[in-house]
Amino acid sequence: MVEKESYSWLDEYLDAVEAALGNMDFSTLQPCSHQHVMPLAAAEWLEWFEGLMDACEERQIPFSDIADAFSPALAWEHFFFVLETMKAARWPREKRLRTARFFENVFRAGFKHNPFGKKRECILDSDEKIRQTMTQPFQEGTVSAARSLGKLYNASYNLAAAWYLDFFMGIGAVNDGPYRLDDKTALLHKAAPDLKPDLLWPEARKMPFKRLDWFQAYEGITISVDLISCHTRFDGNAVNALKGWRLLVDEKSVTDLEEVDELTDGIAETAKAQWTALLKMPEEKIIEKSLWIRCYAFKKLCERAEWDWRPTKTLLEAGKSRTFAQGYATWNPPKGEKNRKAYWRKIWDPRLDFYP
Repeated sequence: MVEKESYSWLDEYLDAVEAALGNMDFSTLQPCSHQHVMPLAAAEWLEWFEGLMDACEERQIPFSDIADAFSPALAWEHFFFVLETMKAARWPREKRLRTARFFENVFRAGFKHNPFGKKRECILDSDEKIRQTMTQPFQEGTVSAARSLGKLYNASYNLAAAWYLDFFMGIGAVNDGPYRLDDKTALLHKAAPDLKPDLLWPEARKMPFKRLDWFQAYEGITISVDLISCHTRFDGNAVNALKGWRLLVDEKSVTDLEEVDELTDGIAETAKAQWTALLKMPEEKIIEKSLWIRCYAFKKLCERAEWDWRPTKTLLEAGKSRTFAQGYATWNPPKGEKNRKAYWRKIWDPRLDFYP
């Protein structure tokens, strides 16, 4: 009974996962999905991650510090990946629950509200920080501004998908909010935290900036942010509802829409080139790259824990001479939407000894 109550938060988290994913078909992602590559080195990656958890524990790093180094919104996403990886590796229940507790503590330390994602809001900043944000100069929201900012976001999202294989998107695209400003107005913060991953891709060294931040105030519409936070939904006309905006490029304000459009064109060109190169890569190289990217997501936390973020030789070796088909064959969901939904719910639940 004590354990059941202790891990009851998982039910709320898994409800949020189901709501965020909907009927998404991972097999359609290009060039592959996490379900194609993660099973190929599941046990080896979990050993790497267990070492990171040990390092955090040995150094007695407070979870508030861990949440600062590893964004809770990013943790929402990666806990989902970890849940599938633990079942693919048939990791022991004791280790699964220890890992779940680690992520629970990150969620509780980092989120101001809704730590497990079910309420479809991602509240990372305090009321005081939002008040400080709103003291900064905002530009007037117009239809032209809404369209230019939207095109910029779409271009940066496309580039992030090319850098991070379309599923580790939390490194390159993350949204938080909505933050209520008054009865009618809400603030949404969109970010592209790392569009210059030059430790992963030499091509990224040409990027003239690393980070983008959009602060956009809307009036008269409903905004929801899913557990996969880049999946933000607008109930209403977001173009007409934009009342004010602030754009930062590496923390420097950009106010000219022509400059915004120039940024969009440059990002779009880079994204096109990166997608062309990515889709030509052999499967084995993409599998290797996926291991580097997955570890890179934890880089800031690794540095805080004095733990080498790079994948180990053992981890990289595990992915060699493997194929997407081999990885995807790990999963064996039944036919029928209801049965398939029940299957994945049991796969994701670390309390259950249910394996693919």
